[in-house]
Amino acid sequence: MNKYLLFFICLTFLIVSCSKTKDSAPSTEAESLISGIKIAESESNQYQWDLNSKKAGLNEKKGTMTFVNPDLKFYKENKVASIITADKGELNLNTRDTVLTNNVIVNSKNEDSVLKTKKLLFSAAKKKIWTEEKVTVYRQNTIVTGVGLTANPDLSEIEIRNQETQLKTK
Repeated sequence: MNKYLLFFICLTFLIVSCSKTKDSAPSTEAESLISGIKIAESESNQYQWDLNSKKAGLNEKKGTMTFVNPDLKFYKENKVASIITADKGELNLNTRDTVLTNNVIVNSKNEDSVLKTKKLLFSAAKKKIWTEEKVTVYRQNTIVTGVGLTANPDLSEIEIRNQETQLKTK
């Protein structure tokens, strides 16, 4: 199935199931509220990523969707490679780029690593995550801190600027 077809099928289902109310909106600018949503992208019958949230707000005028407590899963060979969670999120419906904010945690299953930051961006076209905020990466016996990061979503490749590395002692 074409990667865009799955994305737009999910999006079409979402728009059809939306209610036009502003009560309890995740964002004050939301035109439609959604309870329980999953948006996914696949390529050559392989999941690339999916975004899940119990509450979302759709702003068709801005072309954005806001989320409360979203989780963004990335896949390799149809298995979860990493999961990003946050308190809030916003998806650009045209580019599928995502901004996650507040208590952002990346849990890499493949690399057995955890990244923590305040704000993280994901580019669907580049398949990269990045931030200009302070980051902390926990990997095996090391803790790496820095300001600014560019990485693969599964943390298999990470570039941290202004980094300091500490070894954990037992």
